[in-house]
Amino acid sequence: LDVTDLEVKETFGRIMYRRGSSSEIMRRCRELGQISISEVLANRLNLEEGDELELPTPSGVRRLVIAGVFYDYRTEGGM
Repeated sequence: LDVTDLEVKETFGRIMYRRGSSSEIMRRCRELGQISISEVLANRLNLEEGDELELPTPSGVRRLVIAGVFYDYRTEGGM
């Protein structure tokens, strides 16, 4: 799990998404509370854009819509 400042990432980051424009994906994350995940994690969990990722929390399972899947060459293990 990685948390980042979306404004900083949008301004200075160069995120390559598998589908869709970076600005639209960032907007959906910022305005709609959606998330982006790495391609490695998407492949591991068999998830695509528009699917929901279920995260267990102390107050119950939270379902987050995947706005985008980004290429991540930093790790083979997923993020």
